[in-house]
Amino acid sequence: MMRSKSIGFRIVELIQQPIKGAKGLSFYFKINGQPIFMKGSNWIPADSFQSRISKDKLQNLLYSAKLAHMNMLRVWGGGVYEQADFYELADEMGILIWQDVMFACAMYPTDQKFLENIRSEITHQVHRLKHHPSLALWAGNNENEAALRDNWYDTENNFTLYQKDYIELYIKTVKETINKEHMSGIFVSSSPSNAAQSEKEGWIAQNPYDTKYGDVHYYNYAAGRYYNDDYPRSRFMSEYGYQSWPSFSSLKPHTISQDWNEFSEFALYRNHHGQGQEQINSQIRYYFNPPTSSDPASNFSNYIYLTQINQAMYIRMVSEFCRRSQNYLYGDEGMTMGALYWQLNDIWPGPSWSSLEFSGSWKILHYYAKRFFAPNMISMAVESGNLTVYIIQDNNRNLQSTTLTLYCYSWASFVPQSNLKIPVQLADVVSNRVFNENLNKVLEKLNCTDQPRHFLFASWEKSLYSEFILSPYKDITTLQKPNIEVGLIGEYPRRALVLRTDRIAPFVWVSSDIPNLIFQDNGFLLKDQQITINFTTPDNRPLSVRNFTVKSLMDIYL
Repeated sequence: MMRSKSIGFRIVELIQQPIKGAKGLSFYFKINGQPIFMKGSNWIPADSFQSRISKDKLQNLLYSAKLAHMNMLRVWGGGVYEQADFYELADEMGILIWQDVMFACAMYPTDQKFLENIRSEITHQVHRLKHHPSLALWAGNNENEAALRDNWYDTENNFTLYQKDYIELYIKTVKETINKEHMSGIFVSSSPSNAAQSEKEGWIAQNPYDTKYGDVHYYNYAAGRYYNDDYPRSRFMSEYGYQSWPSFSSLKPHTISQDWNEFSEFALYRNHHGQGQEQINSQIRYYFNPPTSSDPASNFSNYIYLTQINQAMYIRMVSEFCRRSQNYLYGDEGMTMGALYWQLNDIWPGPSWSSLEFSGSWKILHYYAKRFFAPNMISMAVESGNLTVYIIQDNNRNLQSTTLTLYCYSWASFVPQSNLKIPVQLADVVSNRVFNENLNKVLEKLNCTDQPRHFLFASWEKSLYSEFILSPYKDITTLQKPNIEVGLIGEYPRRALVLRTDRIAPFVWVSSDIPNLIFQDNGFLLKDQQITINFTTPDNRPLSVRNFTVKSLMDIYL
């Protein structure tokens, strides 16, 4: 019987070397000799029943990752080894795979029969997957080094025994089998781990979350997290996340009107993350007023909209934080070379950390990912009381002398109130800090010290821009409900919506009754009186503006 395989050639290296002027080791990937910042997410099973996952579904999910400029997905160790189509599609789309071995969040047995079974399983999976050019790294497990060191499962009284079992399973069995069957493969013992430093410390590091080594998982659900500068400046962030709810249209067929409340029995039961609803709600309360519709369906839909805004803003801030830090040291920390948020896809329609719904539809977060993972971008932050502006260029770097413009807008006007022209000379690095000045002094120069009435907007080379909000939205008294008119132009397959507004509108969200329609942009700040949003339709069906609805933040209030 004839068999064929498509193969590709590339050189993948994991660089762990001393960093001049800092303690610790680097942790970054070189692809064909070039250091690459890994932008992506974590992959979980696309359905509870593997037989229901078609190649088309995998293709749609992976293509959405590619459209968001992702170059790496981590296949989580609590899921499954994916079917061949998944890896073949990743090969074709240029998406690298961080492959966890299927162990997660537990202590496992090490009797001889179990270990023999594991050797057989690993041998089979390595033979099945090692020819894929997308396969970049094997990780021995998900979070089990951290679980053992930090006593997640009450193991400290028998630590020596569990340490011996850990080494027997993940080092003497998993690692040795992978090294034997995939001699050119890259292996780390766990995720998170200190990688080479964990090995030096006998495979169970004193602090598996040490930001000076390896990769880190980070979760902080405290309220008021958007514009912080205290995220861990790790070498590689392989998990970080925040929950949101999927669209009301995905939940409505499976619910009744009594369920349409964030405190309902349904909502509390459906959220399987402990205290998940309270964590979502506390963050929303910090930045927004609650929606005020008297209709239960509308009010719950508006609540879902706020959860998605909240998730998108939080993940945007951490992702941009990582990208800003990639060629800077902060003491011994920094030099971050990867950001893989938790999680890309979903296994059912319910509240989760995903940026894609179970159906494949894009949440607000996925549109944000398309922006914060774009090859070139502007990122603004407040660091130690200073307003900082970074220009990030993955490639095709413009190193000429140029000018960045920082505008101050009033929420009540389309015309900038004032601006600063900032001369820019970029160094030949990916992340350039081009502005760093005390925030209050900057606001004084711009005559916009009344922060709830204003926002900042940075523009460079006409194509890169970013907004910076100066206060929680609930404190902005000059925002009013906009009148947004929708027009439809173009012919199949390239069509566009024209939006016209009489007021500035935050978080403009366009939805359609056409399934899984992807827009050029969505969930954005509409600061101009008219914009055009392109989209592509799957077929030549007739369309009208009635196929689309538009929502903005002030529309959820009476």
